[in-house]
Amino acid sequence: IGGLQFYNFSNGEIRTSAGTMNYNGNWNFGNSGFQNTYRVQIDGSLNVTDDVHVGGTITSDSDIKIKTNIKRLTNNLDKIDKINGYSYTKIKKNNKDIGVIAQEVEKEYPELVHEKNNIKSVNYDGFIGILLECIKELKEDNKIIKDKLEKNKILY
Repeated sequence: IGGLQFYNFSNGEIRTSAGTMNYNGNWNFGNSGFQNTYRVQIDGSLNVTDDVHVGGTITSDSDIKIKTNIKRLTNNLDKIDKINGYSYTKIKKNNKDIGVIAQEVEKEYPELVHEKNNIKSVNYDGFIGILLECIKELKEDNKIIKDKLEKNKILY
């Protein structure tokens, strides 16, 4: 816990108490022996306490080969109706933002909420699957209404 300790620097590689920082035109962070060149490579979790800006694309592993217990999401409109969107100002940051409240999300989708140091966070990527299913539910509801209108010869 005493912080990062630097051991030596040679051939563009810095050895630290946390692993290796390697520079070969790009900075690589993690263990030595990189096979790929990344602008930043971190083996394990990355915790950032401030804003993150990415100039490229963020992707998440989603291959069926790495998943088990796959179940279709259901009743999404009822659940999402209990979660509100808010504009707010974060304490200590004093900048406006938009998002959800973790405690509301947790009641309907506890798997999307994580807690560290007594602060709850939300996996916003997880909302993509939920919102896709909401769109499908709305599309089906819309089809039912259109069919009833056509059956009753009501113009829309």
